[in-house]
Amino acid sequence: MDERGPLEEALTYGETASVEFKTTLSDARRVVETVAAMATIGGGTILVGVRDDGEVVGAALGEGEVERLVQRILAGTDPAVFVEVDRPLARGHRLLRIRVPAGDGPHLAFGRALRRSGPATVAMTRDEYERRLLDRLRESSGFERRIESGLTIADLDPEAIARF
Repeated sequence: MDERGPLEEALTYGETASVEFKTTLSDARRVVETVAAMATIGGGTILVGVRDDGEVVGAALGEGEVERLVQRILAGTDPAVFVEVDRPLARGHRLLRIRVPAGDGPHLAFGRALRRSGPATVAMTRDEYERRLLDRLRESSGFERRIESGLTIADLDPEAIARF
């Protein structure tokens, strides 16, 4: 990791699949979409108050604006994504940092399946969404749905079957 810290590192290296810059919160819908996409691919950080070219301009926020944004993120994502929000100082300006946790499968934003592809938020194909959803269901299901290779009928316990 860069010695300057993760915030300065993100500002230096720019947008990636896990780092997004937003100048303002004027398009909160796009923020919600980015949150869902980042949760789907393993998490990330959205920095509000930074232009696409990495210039820090600061985020002037009205009263209650952060709370409204968090509520919109919770209402607009499925499964809901619980973000962490803070207001760090960077290069003399106050930013809004939205930390997106890794999700446990595909996340929807306003009913659409999204993911990150490099620094862009893109729609998933139906096949990709279904595959990711099935993977999540397989991982979260109990032992009875696991596939164990190399077992035969001789490996089953007749007494356990009778009890079941």
